[in-house]
Amino acid sequence: ALSSHNNVCQASVYVTPEGHWKLAGLEYLCRFSDLSARFLSESRKGRYDRGIAPNENNRVPQPSCGIDQYAFGVFVEEVLKSRTDGNVPGLLDFLNIAKTELQAADCKARPSFRKLLEHPYFTHQFIYIHNFLTELPLKSDSEKQIFFRELTNKLSEYNEDVVAGQLGSLLLSRILLLDGSAQEYLLPQILKPRIDENSNCLFSEKTFLEYIVPKLMSIFHVRDTQVRLILLSYFKSFTTMCSATQLRSEILPELLVGIKDTNDELVAATLKALSELVPILGAATVVGGKRSKHFSDGRPKVRNHPKHTIKNIIVAKSTEDEEVPRVIPVEENGEMFLRERPSPDGGEAQSITTTTEEAEPWDSWETPVNPNNEEIPNATEEPVEPTNLSENESDNMNTVIQDSVKSVQAKQLADLDVLDVKSQPISVVMNSEEDFFRDMEPVICKTHVVHISEPQSSKMERKLSKFEVTDEVVGSGDEGWGDELEWADVNEVSDTSIQIVTLIE
Repeated sequence: ALSSHNNVCQASVYVTPEGHWKLAGLEYLCRFSDLSARFLSESRKGRYDRGIAPNENNRVPQPSCGIDQYAFGVFVEEVLKSRTDGNVPGLLDFLNIAKTELQAADCKARPSFRKLLEHPYFTHQFIYIHNFLTELPLKSDSEKQIFFRELTNKLSEYNEDVVAGQLGSLLLSRILLLDGSAQEYLLPQILKPRIDENSNCLFSEKTFLEYIVPKLMSIFHVRDTQVRLILLSYFKSFTTMCSATQLRSEILPELLVGIKDTNDELVAATLKALSELVPILGAATVVGGKRSKHFSDGRPKVRNHPKHTIKNIIVAKSTEDEEVPRVIPVEENGEMFLRERPSPDGGEAQSITTTTEEAEPWDSWETPVNPNNEEIPNATEEPVEPTNLSENESDNMNTVIQDSVKSVQAKQLADLDVLDVKSQPISVVMNSEEDFFRDMEPVICKTHVVHISEPQSSKMERKLSKFEVTDEVVGSGDEGWGDELEWADVNEVSDTSIQIVTLIE
Protein backbone atom coordinates (compact mmCIF):
# COMPACT_ATOMS: atom_id res chain seq x y z
CA ALA A 1 0.00 0.00 0.00
CA LEU A 2 3.10 2.20 0.23
CA SER A 3 1.83 3.61 3.53
CA SER A 4 3.12 3.88 7.09
CA HIS A 5 0.82 3.15 10.06
CA ASN A 6 2.89 5.16 12.55
CA ASN A 7 1.03 3.80 15.64
CA VAL A 8 1.40 -0.01 15.89
CA CYS A 9 0.44 -1.06 19.46
CA GLN A 10 -2.01 -3.27 21.33
CA ALA A 11 -4.68 -0.58 21.24
CA SER A 12 -4.66 -0.55 17.44
CA VAL A 13 -5.29 -4.30 17.07
CA TYR A 14 -8.89 -5.54 16.98
CA VAL A 15 -9.53 -9.22 17.82
CA THR A 16 -12.78 -10.83 16.63
CA PRO A 17 -14.74 -13.35 18.75
CA GLU A 18 -13.54 -16.11 16.41
CA GLY A 19 -9.91 -15.31 17.27
CA HIS A 20 -8.99 -13.38 14.15
CA TRP A 21 -7.19 -10.06 14.53
CA LYS A 22 -7.26 -6.96 12.39
CA LEU A 23 -5.14 -3.84 12.39
CA ALA A 24 -7.06 -0.69 13.29
CA GLY A 25 -6.24 2.80 14.59
CA LEU A 26 -5.53 4.37 11.22
CA GLU A 27 -5.73 7.95 12.49
CA TYR A 28 -2.03 8.63 11.79
CA LEU A 29 -1.72 6.65 8.56
CA CYS A 30 0.14 8.46 5.76
CA ARG A 31 1.92 7.69 2.51
CA PHE A 32 5.65 7.26 2.35
CA SER A 33 5.90 10.42 0.30
CA ASP A 34 4.10 12.46 2.96
CA LEU A 35 6.20 11.16 5.87
CA SER A 36 8.25 14.06 7.27
CA ALA A 37 9.72 15.33 10.52
CA ARG A 38 6.97 17.91 10.82
CA PHE A 39 4.22 15.25 10.48
CA LEU A 40 5.86 13.05 13.10
CA SER A 41 6.24 15.89 15.57
CA GLU A 42 2.63 17.03 15.18
CA SER A 43 1.24 13.49 15.64
CA ARG A 44 3.53 12.54 18.50
CA LYS A 45 1.01 13.51 21.24
CA GLY A 46 -1.60 10.97 20.07
CA ARG A 47 0.71 8.09 19.35
CA TYR A 48 1.89 5.33 21.73
CA ASP A 49 4.92 6.74 23.56
CA ARG A 50 6.79 3.48 24.01
CA GLY A 51 6.36 2.63 20.35
CA ILE A 52 8.20 5.77 19.25
CA ALA A 53 11.87 5.23 18.46
CA PRO A 54 14.42 7.55 20.17
CA ASN A 55 15.70 10.44 18.04
CA GLU A 56 12.96 9.76 15.52
CA ASN A 57 12.97 13.34 14.14
CA ASN A 58 16.76 13.37 13.65
CA ARG A 59 16.72 10.28 11.41
CA VAL A 60 14.39 11.58 8.77
CA PRO A 61 14.72 10.68 5.92
CA GLN A 62 15.01 7.00 6.94
CA PRO A 63 13.70 3.70 5.51
CA SER A 64 9.99 4.05 4.84
CA CYS A 65 8.98 1.19 7.16
CA GLY A 66 11.52 1.85 9.90
CA ILE A 67 8.96 3.53 12.23
CA ASP A 68 6.56 0.56 12.08
CA GLN A 69 9.39 -1.96 12.50
CA TYR A 70 10.41 -0.45 15.84
CA ALA A 71 6.81 -0.23 17.04
CA PHE A 72 6.17 -3.86 16.01
CA GLY A 73 9.18 -5.02 18.00
CA VAL A 74 7.76 -3.34 21.13
CA PHE A 75 4.34 -4.86 20.42
CA VAL A 76 5.75 -8.42 20.13
CA GLU A 77 7.72 -8.02 23.35
CA GLU A 78 4.64 -6.90 25.30
CA VAL A 79 2.44 -9.70 23.96
CA LEU A 80 4.88 -12.63 24.16
CA LYS A 81 6.82 -11.77 27.30
CA SER A 82 4.41 -13.86 29.43
CA ARG A 83 4.55 -16.84 27.00
CA THR A 84 7.63 -18.84 27.92
CA ASP A 85 6.30 -22.33 27.04
CA GLY A 86 7.95 -24.34 24.31
CA ASN A 87 4.72 -25.62 22.71
CA VAL A 88 4.92 -23.03 19.93
CA PRO A 89 7.92 -23.67 17.67
CA GLY A 90 10.41 -20.75 17.44
CA LEU A 91 8.69 -18.67 20.13
CA LEU A 92 11.76 -17.83 22.21
CA ASP A 93 13.92 -17.13 19.17
CA PHE A 94 11.32 -14.81 17.69
CA LEU A 95 10.99 -12.97 21.02
CA ASN A 96 14.77 -12.44 21.08
CA ILE A 97 14.68 -11.02 17.54
CA ALA A 98 11.91 -8.61 18.56
CA LYS A 99 13.97 -7.28 21.47
CA THR A 100 17.36 -6.98 19.81
CA GLU A 101 16.94 -6.54 16.06
CA LEU A 102 13.55 -4.87 15.68
CA GLN A 103 14.29 -2.35 18.44
CA ALA A 104 17.78 -1.55 17.24
CA ALA A 105 18.85 2.09 17.35
CA ASP A 106 20.05 1.96 13.77
CA CYS A 107 16.93 1.78 11.62
CA LYS A 108 18.89 0.18 8.79
CA ALA A 109 19.79 -2.83 10.97
CA ARG A 110 16.14 -3.74 11.56
CA PRO A 111 14.95 -6.81 9.55
CA SER A 112 12.17 -6.39 7.00
CA PHE A 113 8.72 -7.88 7.49
CA ARG A 114 9.14 -10.21 4.53
CA LYS A 115 12.15 -11.76 6.19
CA LEU A 116 10.24 -12.15 9.47
CA LEU A 117 7.54 -14.20 7.69
CA GLU A 118 10.18 -16.81 6.90
CA HIS A 119 10.94 -17.36 10.58
CA PRO A 120 9.86 -20.78 12.06
CA TYR A 121 7.42 -18.95 14.30
CA PHE A 122 5.31 -18.12 11.20
CA THR A 123 5.99 -21.30 9.25
CA HIS A 124 5.21 -24.09 11.73
CA GLN A 125 2.65 -26.83 11.08
CA PHE A 126 -0.39 -25.08 12.54
CA ILE A 127 0.15 -22.02 10.33
CA TYR A 128 0.64 -24.28 7.34
CA ILE A 129 -2.70 -26.00 7.98
CA HIS A 130 -4.44 -22.67 8.38
CA ASN A 131 -2.96 -21.33 5.14
CA PHE A 132 -3.83 -24.51 3.23
CA LEU A 133 -7.47 -24.38 4.37
CA THR A 134 -7.66 -20.73 3.42
CA GLU A 135 -6.26 -21.40 -0.05
CA LEU A 136 -8.21 -24.65 -0.55
CA PRO A 137 -9.87 -23.63 -3.87
CA LEU A 138 -6.42 -23.12 -5.39
CA LYS A 139 -5.15 -26.60 -4.53
CA SER A 140 -5.26 -29.60 -6.86
CA ASP A 141 -7.17 -32.81 -6.15
CA SER A 142 -3.99 -34.76 -5.45
CA GLU A 143 -2.79 -32.14 -2.98
CA LYS A 144 -6.19 -32.15 -1.25
CA GLN A 145 -6.21 -35.91 -0.94
CA ILE A 146 -2.75 -36.02 0.61
CA PHE A 147 -3.52 -33.11 2.91
CA PHE A 148 -6.84 -34.42 4.28
CA ARG A 149 -5.47 -37.94 4.70
CA GLU A 150 -2.84 -36.67 7.14
CA LEU A 151 -4.79 -33.78 8.64
CA THR A 152 -6.42 -35.73 11.49
CA ASN A 153 -3.10 -36.91 12.88
CA LYS A 154 -1.56 -33.45 12.60
CA LEU A 155 -4.44 -31.70 14.38
CA SER A 156 -4.41 -34.25 17.21
CA GLU A 157 -0.98 -32.90 18.25
CA TYR A 158 -2.46 -29.54 19.27
CA ASN A 159 -4.87 -28.52 21.96
CA GLU A 160 -8.41 -29.30 20.83
CA ASP A 161 -9.75 -25.99 22.14
CA VAL A 162 -7.18 -24.11 20.05
CA VAL A 163 -7.99 -26.19 16.99
CA ALA A 164 -11.76 -25.73 17.40
CA GLY A 165 -11.45 -22.03 18.15
CA GLN A 166 -8.94 -21.12 15.44
CA LEU A 167 -9.77 -23.59 12.70
CA GLY A 168 -13.42 -24.43 13.42
CA SER A 169 -14.84 -22.08 10.79
CA LEU A 170 -12.39 -23.29 8.13
CA LEU A 171 -13.03 -26.97 8.93
CA LEU A 172 -16.80 -26.47 8.49
CA SER A 173 -16.66 -24.15 5.50
CA ARG A 174 -18.89 -24.82 2.53
CA ILE A 175 -15.92 -25.49 0.23
CA LEU A 176 -14.55 -28.13 2.58
CA LEU A 177 -17.94 -29.82 3.13
CA LEU A 178 -18.40 -30.27 -0.61
CA ASP A 179 -14.92 -31.65 -1.19
CA GLY A 180 -14.81 -35.39 -1.81
CA SER A 181 -11.49 -35.99 -0.06
CA ALA A 182 -12.64 -34.09 3.03
CA GLN A 183 -15.87 -36.09 3.14
CA GLU A 184 -13.91 -39.32 3.13
CA TYR A 185 -11.03 -38.56 5.51
CA LEU A 186 -11.91 -35.56 7.67
CA LEU A 187 -15.65 -35.13 8.26
CA PRO A 188 -16.17 -38.45 10.13
CA GLN A 189 -13.68 -37.21 12.76
CA ILE A 190 -15.13 -33.70 13.01
CA LEU A 191 -18.92 -34.17 12.97
CA LYS A 192 -18.84 -36.82 15.71
CA PRO A 193 -17.93 -36.04 19.33
CA ARG A 194 -15.33 -38.20 21.07
CA ILE A 195 -17.23 -40.33 23.56
CA ASP A 196 -14.39 -42.56 24.74
CA GLU A 197 -10.60 -42.46 24.59
CA ASN A 198 -10.40 -45.12 21.90
CA SER A 199 -12.29 -42.97 19.42
CA ASN A 200 -10.44 -41.17 16.61
CA CYS A 201 -12.67 -38.10 16.74
CA LEU A 202 -10.91 -34.77 17.24
CA PHE A 203 -13.17 -33.02 19.74
CA SER A 204 -14.51 -34.13 23.09
CA GLU A 205 -18.12 -33.60 24.07
CA LYS A 206 -17.34 -30.39 25.95
CA THR A 207 -15.35 -28.86 23.07
CA PHE A 208 -17.88 -30.07 20.52
CA LEU A 209 -20.73 -28.46 22.44
CA GLU A 210 -18.87 -25.16 22.89
CA TYR A 211 -17.39 -24.60 19.43
CA ILE A 212 -18.87 -26.98 16.84
CA VAL A 213 -22.59 -27.01 17.71
CA PRO A 214 -23.09 -23.22 17.23
CA LYS A 215 -21.54 -23.49 13.77
CA LEU A 216 -23.76 -26.46 12.87
CA MET A 217 -26.84 -24.46 13.85
CA SER A 218 -25.93 -21.78 11.31
CA ILE A 219 -25.07 -24.31 8.59
CA PHE A 220 -28.52 -25.91 8.94
CA HIS A 221 -30.08 -22.73 7.53
CA VAL A 222 -28.16 -23.17 4.25
CA ARG A 223 -30.56 -24.40 1.57
CA ASP A 224 -28.01 -26.49 -0.33
CA THR A 225 -28.93 -30.09 -1.10
CA GLN A 226 -25.45 -31.58 -0.77
CA VAL A 227 -24.65 -29.65 2.40
CA ARG A 228 -27.95 -30.73 3.96
CA LEU A 229 -27.39 -34.37 3.00
CA ILE A 230 -23.96 -34.34 4.63
CA LEU A 231 -25.38 -32.92 7.87
CA LEU A 232 -28.25 -35.41 7.88
CA SER A 233 -25.85 -38.33 7.40
CA TYR A 234 -24.20 -37.44 10.74
CA PHE A 235 -27.38 -36.13 12.37
CA LYS A 236 -27.68 -39.05 14.78
CA SER A 237 -24.14 -38.45 16.07
CA PHE A 238 -24.54 -34.82 17.17
CA THR A 239 -28.28 -34.68 17.96
CA THR A 240 -27.69 -35.55 21.60
CA MET A 241 -25.25 -32.65 21.93
CA CYS A 242 -27.89 -30.07 20.99
CA SER A 243 -30.33 -28.72 23.53
CA ALA A 244 -34.08 -29.26 23.24
CA THR A 245 -34.58 -25.56 22.54
CA GLN A 246 -32.13 -25.63 19.63
CA LEU A 247 -33.73 -28.72 18.18
CA ARG A 248 -37.24 -27.31 18.50
CA SER A 249 -36.64 -23.75 17.31
CA GLU A 250 -33.82 -24.12 14.74
CA ILE A 251 -33.45 -27.72 13.55
CA LEU A 252 -37.09 -28.87 13.41
CA PRO A 253 -38.40 -26.02 11.18
CA GLU A 254 -35.62 -26.67 8.67
CA LEU A 255 -36.34 -30.40 8.65
CA LEU A 256 -40.03 -29.76 8.01
CA VAL A 257 -39.02 -27.73 4.97
CA GLY A 258 -36.84 -30.60 3.78
CA ILE A 259 -39.70 -33.14 3.63
CA LYS A 260 -41.53 -30.89 1.17
CA ASP A 261 -38.64 -30.89 -1.32
CA THR A 262 -38.84 -32.66 -4.67
CA ASN A 263 -35.57 -34.53 -4.09
CA ASP A 264 -36.47 -38.05 -2.94
CA GLU A 265 -33.07 -38.68 -1.39
CA LEU A 266 -33.32 -35.50 0.66
CA VAL A 267 -36.85 -36.36 1.81
CA ALA A 268 -35.80 -39.87 2.86
CA ALA A 269 -32.83 -38.57 4.86
CA THR A 270 -35.01 -35.89 6.44
CA LEU A 271 -37.59 -38.44 7.59
CA LYS A 272 -34.84 -40.49 9.23
CA ALA A 273 -33.64 -37.36 11.02
CA LEU A 274 -37.18 -36.64 12.23
CA SER A 275 -37.33 -40.12 13.74
CA GLU A 276 -34.29 -39.21 15.85
CA LEU A 277 -36.12 -36.19 17.24
CA VAL A 278 -39.20 -38.13 18.40
CA PRO A 279 -37.56 -39.63 21.55
CA ILE A 280 -36.19 -36.20 22.47
CA LEU A 281 -39.02 -33.79 21.63
CA GLY A 282 -41.95 -36.19 21.58
CA ALA A 283 -44.25 -37.25 18.76
CA ALA A 284 -46.72 -34.44 19.48
CA THR A 285 -44.04 -31.82 18.73
CA VAL A 286 -42.51 -33.54 15.71
CA VAL A 287 -45.64 -34.91 14.00
CA GLY A 288 -48.25 -32.52 15.36
CA GLY A 289 -51.97 -32.69 14.63
CA LYS A 290 -54.58 -34.87 16.29
CA ARG A 291 -53.38 -38.33 17.22
CA SER A 292 -55.19 -41.31 18.69
CA LYS A 293 -54.20 -44.77 19.86
CA HIS A 294 -54.68 -47.37 17.11
CA PHE A 295 -52.45 -50.15 18.45
CA SER A 296 -52.51 -52.08 21.69
CA ASP A 297 -49.82 -53.91 23.63
CA GLY A 298 -50.38 -57.62 23.22
CA ARG A 299 -47.42 -58.81 25.22
CA PRO A 300 -48.21 -61.27 28.03
CA LYS A 301 -48.01 -59.75 31.45
CA VAL A 302 -45.21 -61.17 33.54
CA ARG A 303 -45.90 -61.22 37.24
CA ASN A 304 -43.07 -61.42 39.70
CA HIS A 305 -44.07 -63.66 42.58
CA PRO A 306 -42.82 -62.04 45.78
CA LYS A 307 -41.10 -63.95 48.52
CA HIS A 308 -43.30 -65.02 51.38
CA THR A 309 -41.34 -63.09 53.98
CA ILE A 310 -43.41 -61.11 56.41
CA LYS A 311 -41.66 -57.99 57.59
CA ASN A 312 -44.37 -55.67 58.86
CA ILE A 313 -47.93 -56.02 60.02
CA ILE A 314 -50.69 -53.64 59.08
CA VAL A 315 -53.68 -53.40 61.37
CA ALA A 316 -56.89 -52.57 59.51
CA LYS A 317 -60.45 -51.99 60.72
CA SER A 318 -62.83 -54.82 59.90
CA THR A 319 -66.09 -53.02 60.81
CA GLU A 320 -67.11 -49.43 61.32
CA ASP A 321 -68.77 -49.88 64.72
CA GLU A 322 -66.39 -52.37 66.29
CA GLU A 323 -62.66 -52.08 65.77
CA VAL A 324 -61.29 -55.57 65.27
CA PRO A 325 -57.60 -55.80 64.28
CA ARG A 326 -56.92 -57.79 61.17
CA VAL A 327 -53.42 -59.01 60.36
CA ILE A 328 -52.24 -58.42 56.80
CA PRO A 329 -48.71 -59.55 55.90
CA VAL A 330 -46.45 -57.10 54.11
CA GLU A 331 -43.50 -58.00 51.91
CA GLU A 332 -39.97 -56.61 52.24
CA ASN A 333 -40.47 -54.33 49.24
CA GLY A 334 -43.47 -52.69 50.90
CA GLU A 335 -46.23 -54.52 48.94
CA MET A 336 -49.01 -56.43 50.67
CA PHE A 337 -49.07 -60.19 50.24
CA LEU A 338 -52.58 -61.57 49.85
CA ARG A 339 -53.03 -65.19 50.62
CA GLU A 340 -54.50 -67.54 48.07
CA ARG A 341 -58.30 -67.47 47.93
CA PRO A 342 -59.85 -70.74 49.15
CA SER A 343 -61.67 -72.80 46.56
CA PRO A 344 -65.52 -72.73 46.62
CA ASP A 345 -67.59 -75.52 48.04
CA GLY A 346 -67.50 -78.45 45.71
CA GLY A 347 -64.83 -76.86 43.52
CA GLU A 348 -62.22 -79.52 44.15
CA ALA A 349 -62.62 -83.18 44.94
CA GLN A 350 -61.49 -83.82 48.46
CA SER A 351 -60.75 -87.12 50.08
CA ILE A 352 -63.80 -88.57 51.83
CA THR A 353 -63.09 -89.51 55.42
CA THR A 354 -66.09 -91.08 57.10
CA THR A 355 -66.56 -93.46 60.00
CA THR A 356 -68.52 -96.66 60.21
CA GLU A 357 -71.27 -94.83 62.07
CA GLU A 358 -71.70 -92.33 59.21
CA ALA A 359 -72.02 -95.15 56.66
CA GLU A 360 -75.12 -96.56 58.41
CA PRO A 361 -78.54 -95.32 57.21
CA TRP A 362 -79.80 -92.37 59.24
CA ASP A 363 -83.15 -92.28 60.93
CA SER A 364 -85.89 -90.02 59.71
CA TRP A 365 -85.91 -86.43 60.99
CA GLU A 366 -89.63 -86.56 61.66
CA THR A 367 -89.54 -89.59 63.98
CA PRO A 368 -86.58 -89.22 66.30
CA VAL A 369 -85.66 -92.34 68.19
CA ASN A 370 -85.61 -91.77 71.92
CA PRO A 371 -86.72 -95.00 73.64
CA ASN A 372 -85.65 -94.02 77.11
CA ASN A 373 -87.24 -90.56 76.87
CA GLU A 374 -83.93 -89.03 77.71
CA GLU A 375 -83.38 -85.36 77.24
CA ILE A 376 -81.61 -84.56 73.97
CA PRO A 377 -78.97 -81.91 74.46
CA ASN A 378 -78.77 -78.90 72.12
CA ALA A 379 -76.54 -79.55 69.14
CA THR A 380 -75.02 -76.13 69.30
CA GLU A 381 -73.69 -76.48 72.81
CA GLU A 382 -70.64 -78.64 71.98
CA PRO A 383 -68.90 -78.68 68.62
CA VAL A 384 -68.23 -82.01 67.03
CA GLU A 385 -64.56 -82.66 66.48
CA PRO A 386 -63.61 -84.47 63.27
CA THR A 387 -62.32 -87.97 63.67
CA ASN A 388 -58.80 -88.67 62.50
CA LEU A 389 -58.63 -92.05 60.77
CA SER A 390 -55.65 -94.04 59.80
CA GLU A 391 -54.94 -94.95 56.20
CA ASN A 392 -56.16 -98.57 56.58
CA GLU A 393 -59.45 -97.52 58.19
CA SER A 394 -60.12 -94.92 55.52
CA ASP A 395 -59.42 -97.43 52.74
CA ASN A 396 -61.78 -99.98 54.31
CA MET A 397 -64.47 -97.35 54.67
CA ASN A 398 -64.15 -96.28 51.02
CA THR A 399 -64.46 -99.93 49.96
CA VAL A 400 -67.67 -100.37 52.00
CA ILE A 401 -69.19 -97.23 50.49
CA GLN A 402 -68.36 -98.26 46.94
CA ASP A 403 -69.87 -101.77 47.46
CA SER A 404 -73.10 -100.29 48.85
CA VAL A 405 -73.40 -97.89 45.94
CA LYS A 406 -72.87 -100.65 43.39
CA SER A 407 -75.52 -102.88 45.01
CA VAL A 408 -78.09 -100.09 44.98
CA GLN A 409 -77.37 -99.28 41.33
CA ALA A 410 -77.71 -102.96 40.41
CA LYS A 411 -81.14 -103.20 42.01
CA GLN A 412 -82.37 -100.05 40.32
CA LEU A 413 -81.11 -100.99 36.86
CA ALA A 414 -82.49 -104.57 37.04
CA ASP A 415 -85.62 -103.55 35.20
CA LEU A 416 -85.30 -100.70 32.65
CA ASP A 417 -89.04 -100.18 32.69
CA VAL A 418 -88.66 -98.69 36.09
CA LEU A 419 -86.91 -95.70 34.53
CA ASP A 420 -89.93 -94.94 32.33
CA VAL A 421 -91.64 -91.71 33.24
CA LYS A 422 -95.08 -93.21 32.79
CA SER A 423 -94.37 -96.02 35.22
CA GLN A 424 -93.16 -93.70 37.96
CA PRO A 425 -95.48 -93.88 41.00
CA ILE A 426 -97.28 -90.71 41.88
CA SER A 427 -96.95 -89.95 45.52
CA VAL A 428 -99.77 -87.94 46.94
CA VAL A 429 -98.94 -86.35 50.20
CA MET A 430 -101.94 -85.68 52.33
CA ASN A 431 -101.60 -82.82 54.64
CA SER A 432 -103.57 -83.84 57.65
CA GLU A 433 -102.40 -81.01 59.78
CA GLU A 434 -104.91 -78.43 60.82
CA ASP A 435 -104.48 -74.97 59.34
CA PHE A 436 -104.62 -72.54 62.23
CA PHE A 437 -104.33 -69.49 59.99
CA ARG A 438 -107.32 -70.25 57.79
CA ASP A 439 -109.46 -67.49 59.31
CA MET A 440 -106.71 -64.96 58.97
CA GLU A 441 -106.62 -65.08 55.17
CA PRO A 442 -107.53 -61.70 53.71
CA VAL A 443 -110.75 -61.47 51.72
CA ILE A 444 -110.38 -59.20 48.73
CA CYS A 445 -113.74 -58.23 47.32
CA LYS A 446 -114.55 -56.16 44.33
CA THR A 447 -115.66 -52.64 45.08
CA HIS A 448 -119.42 -52.43 45.13
CA VAL A 449 -120.57 -49.58 42.94
CA VAL A 450 -124.06 -48.19 43.49
CA HIS A 451 -125.62 -46.55 40.46
CA ILE A 452 -128.21 -43.90 41.30
CA SER A 453 -130.65 -43.27 38.54
CA GLU A 454 -131.21 -39.67 37.74
CA PRO A 455 -134.80 -38.68 38.56
CA GLN A 456 -136.96 -37.08 35.97
CA SER A 457 -136.34 -33.44 35.65
CA SER A 458 -139.20 -31.23 36.59
CA LYS A 459 -139.72 -27.63 36.61
CA MET A 460 -139.26 -27.43 40.36
CA GLU A 461 -135.87 -29.35 40.29
CA ARG A 462 -134.48 -27.21 37.52
CA LYS A 463 -135.09 -24.20 39.65
CA LEU A 464 -132.87 -25.67 42.43
CA SER A 465 -129.70 -25.38 40.29
CA LYS A 466 -128.38 -21.87 40.41
CA PHE A 467 -126.00 -22.38 37.50
CA GLU A 468 -128.64 -23.29 34.90
CA VAL A 469 -129.97 -20.73 32.50
CA THR A 470 -133.78 -20.53 32.46
CA ASP A 471 -136.29 -18.60 30.43
CA GLU A 472 -138.36 -17.63 33.41
CA VAL A 473 -138.42 -14.10 34.57
CA VAL A 474 -137.79 -13.50 38.21
CA GLY A 475 -140.96 -12.46 39.97
CA SER A 476 -143.24 -13.62 37.19
CA GLY A 477 -144.51 -16.75 39.03
CA ASP A 478 -146.03 -17.34 42.42
CA GLU A 479 -143.76 -16.63 45.30
CA GLY A 480 -143.38 -18.79 48.44
CA TRP A 481 -144.49 -22.37 48.89
CA GLY A 482 -147.89 -21.93 47.36
CA ASP A 483 -151.14 -23.38 48.45
CA GLU A 484 -150.98 -26.59 46.45
CA LEU A 485 -147.90 -28.03 48.22
CA GLU A 486 -148.35 -30.28 51.14
CA TRP A 487 -145.83 -31.26 53.84
CA ALA A 488 -145.30 -34.61 52.20
CA ASP A 489 -144.41 -32.98 48.90
CA VAL A 490 -141.93 -30.73 50.62
CA ASN A 491 -140.12 -33.75 52.07
CA GLU A 492 -139.89 -35.39 48.66
CA VAL A 493 -138.38 -32.26 47.20
CA SER A 494 -135.83 -32.05 50.01
CA ASP A 495 -134.84 -35.72 49.57
CA THR A 496 -134.29 -35.23 45.90
CA SER A 497 -132.13 -32.15 46.45
CA ILE A 498 -129.99 -34.03 48.94
CA GLN A 499 -129.31 -36.77 46.40
CA ILE A 500 -128.33 -34.25 43.73
CA VAL A 501 -125.94 -32.48 46.08
CA THR A 502 -124.39 -35.83 46.96
CA LEU A 503 -123.81 -36.62 43.32
CA ILE A 504 -122.25 -33.24 42.72
CA GLU A 505 -119.84 -33.71 45.59
